[in-house]
Amino acid sequence: MTEQDVRKTLDLHFSLMESIKAHYRMRDKQPDALDKAILYCNQQIELAPTAAVAFEIDYKKEGALPSHTGYEQLAIIREKHGGFAEAIALCEEAKRQGWGEGCTKGRFDWDKRINRCSKKLAKSAPPLPVTPAIIHVTCSSCGQGLNISGKYAGQRGKCNHCGGLVEVPG
Repeated sequence: MTEQDVRKTLDLHFSLMESIKAHYRMRDKQPDALDKAILYCNQQIELAPTAAVAFEIDYKKEGALPSHTGYEQLAIIREKHGGFAEAIALCEEAKRQGWGEGCTKGRFDWDKRINRCSKKLAKSAPPLPVTPAIIHVTCSSCGQGLNISGKYAGQRGKCNHCGGLVEVPG
């Protein structure tokens, strides 16, 4: 990556950061501001791997990346709108890439948000439907083995091979 590429990448990174902040502040005043903030977050996130390399070259500190407004703000937006799984995925990706590890003051706590969103996700998730078990029954008339859905437990029915009466235990 040339010095010019580094400069262009970092300029774009910081420009997107300012656009995210400005549009998010205006979200209640301008109808399209939140959508634009999300767009800029996604653009900055897409730039993140290249920006990480540019930061390491420019600041000569390997693995000490600053905070990342795009990941942070989009995780906040997703959490506020009930997108807990998306917020968790964003935080995990930012953490994996090392964003915020170079910050000592005002560091975004990825783990804290992951834990909070995980709890909210568990509370908001509807209970999983109980899938009926398969009950294995042998027809007393023809000896054919049958696989019957558990929803028929305790009922009687006809064997689909001989028509004989089959009782499903339950």
